[in-house]
Amino acid sequence: MKIIIRPPGTGKTQELIEESAKNKGVIVCCDSGRVKSIQGLALTKGLNIPTPITFEAFVDGYTKGSYIGELYIDSIEECFQSLTSIPIKIITAQSERK
Repeated sequence: MKIIIRPPGTGKTQELIEESAKNKGVIVCCDSGRVKSIQGLALTKGLNIPTPITFEAFVDGYTKGSYIGELYIDSIEECFQSLTSIPIKIITAQSERK
């Protein structure tokens, strides 16, 4: 698993879109507005990506038993925060072992 950590506006989502176009992975977004935004960005760049899904659809099991081979999650902190009104202050991630 690759984790992209950079400041806002530095191309993280663009990188996801490019990977999605290359590998046909489905992008998971925090909400339907972001789904539309990502579809628009891909269209603007002339990239063909599978239709992104919302984090809610992901949590509800949309991907279980599906044809989806890879998932790319956009702004994981926003996705998890969308599940609760309680502020999430810390998220940990495991780095890849070499």
